[in-house]
Amino acid sequence: MNIAIGITSFNRKEYLQAMVESLRRSRGIERCAIRVYDDCSSDYDTETLWGLIPEATEIVRRDTNMGSDRNIRQMYVDFLETTEDVFVAIDSDLLFNPT
Repeated sequence: MNIAIGITSFNRKEYLQAMVESLRRSRGIERCAIRVYDDCSSDYDTETLWGLIPEATEIVRRDTNMGSDRNIRQMYVDFLETTEDVFVAIDSDLLFNPT
């Protein structure tokens, strides 16, 4: 089964860093496709995102702020164009329990 994880982000770099650190400790995460959908953050750029999440399959950074709802919608639309079987949508302030 192919699993994709979609992460929406907008600013709050400290939250994003904490989420990524907890995600890395999750079992089996290396088998998932990780896609980040940044809604034109002013706190960081694409290069910073790749530095935070080098294991990402893809980082999509919006040229203009679409707003949360449209950014999330586009993330789902993009998933439908992939071959993954399962999609897990998360926000950048979620923390994972690795057990």
